[in-house]
Amino acid sequence: MSGGRKPADKGRRFELAVKHDLERALVGARVIRHGHAQRRAVKDGEELVPPDVQAKGILAAEVKHHHAYANLISELEVASGRVAGGEWPLAVVKADRKPAVAALYWEDLQELLGLWWREAGQKEHNGRYVGKGES
Repeated sequence: MSGGRKPADKGRRFELAVKHDLERALVGARVIRHGHAQRRAVKDGEELVPPDVQAKGILAAEVKHHHAYANLISELEVASGRVAGGEWPLAVVKADRKPAVAALYWEDLQELLGLWWREAGQKEHNGRYVGKGES
C-alpha cells in the first residue's frame, strides 16, 4: 500500500472528523465515536452494536472511508439497525480524494427539513426576512 497509511487509520481519522463536524453543528449535543472497541447493548432481547458516531437522541451514523464510494443503501440499513429510540439513521461515506456524501431516508429528511423550516427557514426566505406568522 503506497503512502504507508493503514486503511483502519484512514477510517478512524474520518470517523473522528465526522464526530468533530457534528459537535460543531449540533452545539450542546452529546456526540460519541464508538470505534472498534464498541460496547454492545441489548435492545428488545437482541444484541445491539452501537453506530460508528452517535449524537445521543438525534442521529446514529455509519461512517465509511473507502478507496471508492461505499454502498450508501447498505450503510444506511446498517445504521437503521443501530439506532436508539428517536434517532435518525445516517450514512456518511467518503472515497479517496472525493468529498464526503451523506444519506438519510426520505421520510427522515422530510421531517428534518420540516423542523428546520419551522425553526430557522421561515426567518430568511427569498432574500428577505420573514418572521413566524408573517408572509
